[in-house]
Amino acid sequence: MFPPTPGQPNTSGGAAIIDAQLTASNTHGLYISEIMTSTNETDLSSASYDWIEIYNSSPGMIDLSGYALSDDSNRPRKWQFPSGATIGAGEYKIVFLTGENTTVNGTYCADFRLSKDGGYQVLLSTPQGELIDRIPVGSQFANISYGRSYSVSGFRYYPDPPPKAANSSAGYAGRAEEA
Repeated sequence: MFPPTPGQPNTSGGAAIIDAQLTASNTHGLYISEIMTSTNETDLSSASYDWIEIYNSSPGMIDLSGYALSDDSNRPRKWQFPSGATIGAGEYKIVFLTGENTTVNGTYCADFRLSKDGGYQVLLSTPQGELIDRIPVGSQFANISYGRSYSVSGFRYYPDPPPKAANSSAGYAGRAEEA
């Protein structure tokens, strides 16, 4: 199930057009570069987690205090970075989605999870509530991330996700049906 892509077909092609429009108007330099749902990775308590990766393409450090992430367009400020959170120029930052709102040694955990079924968007908003980036999320697969490569348009699936690093252009636009 693919989420709505206003004014475009609800397909990966429609999502690529929406992405290009939003990226062109993003003056903040912050982007959601990748998401992961249905991971088999676990934390110290043996609980699995999802994650969202943010990228700072700007030439300077950005104070993330009050910036927000969400998977619910009716609640775009579902989880907010705490005061003092920053991201350096060219840096990637991961927020773990564990269902608990905690910060441990600079690692941020949000109090929501992502559904592998898709049909929603992951949103990034400013402290003032302005939407600056979003990824429309279709069906997700275990241990395969979903995001953007800055060398190709649209979104891709990555079977070997590179957390805290740029995605390669070798991602896949979709997944073949099982025979």
